[in-house]
Amino acid sequence: TAAGARLRQVAEDVVKALIAAEQQLTDLDSVTGDGDLGTSMKRGAEAVLALPAQAFADVSSGLSAMGDAMRKAIGGSSGPFYATGLMRAARHLAGSDAPTAKELAEAFVAAVEAVSELGGAKPGDRTMVDALHPAATTFRDRLA
Repeated sequence: TAAGARLRQVAEDVVKALIAAEQQLTDLDSVTGDGDLGTSMKRGAEAVLALPAQAFADVSSGLSAMGDAMRKAIGGSSGPFYATGLMRAARHLAGSDAPTAKELAEAFVAAVEAVSELGGAKPGDRTMVDALHPAATTFRDRLA
């Protein structure tokens, strides 16, 4: 679908930006973490870039393919967290050929809830949920 092709283009733009920011992400993560964020994001980004166009037949299948690729490419706990979020969003959008902004926002919220459920983190726990939760809820609330 056209929406699947658009998702592929947006995903490519995002992952190219992640690849370009590898050193900056590593530097930031070195201050508070183990310094592997840049490398991990680059591996995940390259896995997404390697997906064939047919993986993006629609938005749901594209999100699923990206989740599976990131799960395999990113080590540690981050890969499964990203994959879980993308898979939940994919299930949320299954059957929708051209999701509306409202449906996308709801899928984003569902994705963040999945990450939170899997890891047990909630806003304020100093995890990726601290960035994802306000982004998802603000997107949803502003559309309303």
